Amino acid sequence: ILHQDGDLIIIPVTMNCRNNNSIIWEVIILGTNGVLLAYGLLLAWRTRNISIAAANDSKYIGFAVYNVSIFSGTAVLVGFAVSQPAIRFGMIAAFIILSTTGSISLIFIPKILQIKYRGAVNTLTNAGEMTPFGNETGRLTSNLQNQKSSLEHTMSSDQKISALEEKISQLQSAMEGKDKNIKQ
Repeated sequence: ILHQDGDLIIIPVTMNCRNNNSIIWEVIILGTNGVLLAYGLLLAWRTRNISIAAANDSKYIGFAVYNVSIFSGTAVLVGFAVSQPAIRFGMIAAFIILSTTGSISLIFIPKILQIKYRGAVNTLTNAGEMTPFGNETGRLTSNLQNQKSSLEHTMSSDQKISALEEKISQLQSAMEGKDKNIKQ
C-alpha cells in the first residue's frame, strides 16, 4: 500500500487453514504418535536381556524414545503457546531436528565407537548359550574367537590361514568327541 507521503506501508498477512474439528485431528495424530512411542518402549523392554551384545540396543532405544517424548511434548506446547507463525515454525523445526539427531546419535554412535576402538562388533558374545552342545562347546568357540583376535594382529595372511585350519581341526575333533558321548 502506498501512503500519501510516498512511503510504502507493509502489512503482514498470514493465512491459516482451520476448521471446526482441528483439535480432534491434532488429538488423533498426537495419540497415534504416543501409541507408537509406547510400543517402541515395550519392544525395548522386552529385548533388554538379549545375550548378543551387538544386538542389545534396548538401553539406547529407551533413551531415544525418552528424547523424542521430551522434544515432542515441548514442540506441542510451543505450537499451542506461540502465536507468531514464523517463530512457531522455527522452534518446532528446531525441536524436530534436535530430536531426530539425538535419537540417531544415541543409537549409532556407540556402535561406531565400538567399531573404531575394538575393530569390529562382537557377535559371538555368550556363544555358549546359543549352542545345543552345552557350555564346553561355547567355551571352545569363545576361546577360538579370543585366540583368533590375538593372532590377527601379529600374523601374515598365510600364517592366519594355517592357524585357522589348525583351530578348525581342533574343533572338529572336539565335536567328534561330543558326538561319541551323545551316542553312548
